Amino acid sequence: MKLKKYLILNLFLYACHLSGLSQVFFTPRDDIRSQLIRLIKEERKSIDGAIYMFTDKTMAQALVDAYVRGVKVRIVLDQISMGERYGKGSFLQKNGVVVFVHTAPLSFNAFTTPIMHHKFFIFGLNEKTNKGLLWTGSFNCTASASSLHDENVMVTDDVSAIQEYQQCFLQLVNRINPGRCAFDLQEESEECY
Repeated sequence: MKLKKYLILNLFLYACHLSGLSQVFFTPRDDIRSQLIRLIKEERKSIDGAIYMFTDKTMAQALVDAYVRGVKVRIVLDQISMGERYGKGSFLQKNGVVVFVHTAPLSFNAFTTPIMHHKFFIFGLNEKTNKGLLWTGSFNCTASASSLHDENVMVTDDVSAIQEYQQCFLQLVNRINPGRCAFDLQEESEECY
């Protein structure tokens, strides 16, 4: 009897694993920008992201709209996305989104300056799937990434992958703001907002 229950449980877990969501998108074949905006609009709980270059105003506005409707939005950006002319980091900050800026010491060689080159979003609770989702790939939030470049994105609900990316996000925040923001996977401090 125990063996039968064990086999049924394993079959159930295997079926749950197979029914997981995994989607891939490629430009120019797919409209990745619209896919990201759709996920932002469908989010009901939280969006944590780390994006190297963020210059697309429509995507930035979608994050602001999510924040306005009560979604907790926190973004780590490289300093390149804070420029007033094209970068949308200041726009996000001015509209209430929590932005953590990765800065590097000035260097005489742009090729050896450390950058925050991640490109991912973690969605806490998607209204369509009723699950958390991970968005990751080569896609920056730029018009060029949408229209000119060959880019890729994968969206998954794999819990282990989501947890790994969440841990990466929290480590980035703690490294950028040492002593100010002591985030933990279990308990997040709100004091640094």
